[in-house]
Amino acid sequence: MQPSQPEKERPVVGQWVEGLDVPVVNERAVRASAGILFLGGFSTWLWGVVTDDLQPMRIFGIVFVIEMMLRRFVGTGLTPTLLLGALITRPQRPEWVEARSKLLAWRVGSECLWRGASGDQHRHLGDQRIAARNTTDHTPGTI
Repeated sequence: MQPSQPEKERPVVGQWVEGLDVPVVNERAVRASAGILFLGGFSTWLWGVVTDDLQPMRIFGIVFVIEMMLRRFVGTGLTPTLLLGALITRPQRPEWVEARSKLLAWRVGSECLWRGASGDQHRHLGDQRIAARNTTDHTPGTI
């Protein structure tokens, strides 16, 4: 009877792979899912440029936020584009990378997206424009 190893708890981001001491993700599947998201984002942006209809971009933004939140809080095994990316890259040999770096990148991306969606950067730009407008001398004949 050999001593049983303590069972490792399932990480939220990544998975345990035999022979590796840290949770990992398949880099190929992650890149494929990033390509899928890029294709969706670029397509909706192009649609908006051509037709002046921004509704598809809004819908894609919601889908993107849901995808990132699922990756961060529910797990990488349950996100639609990551599952599709894993399916696409199934014939290839997995390229395992540490999950912690991906989690950091997804946190940064989520934060940037949140800042953009909440309008924080526009508020600060607006304050600068108002300040510049108030300091400009508008009297006739001045340069």
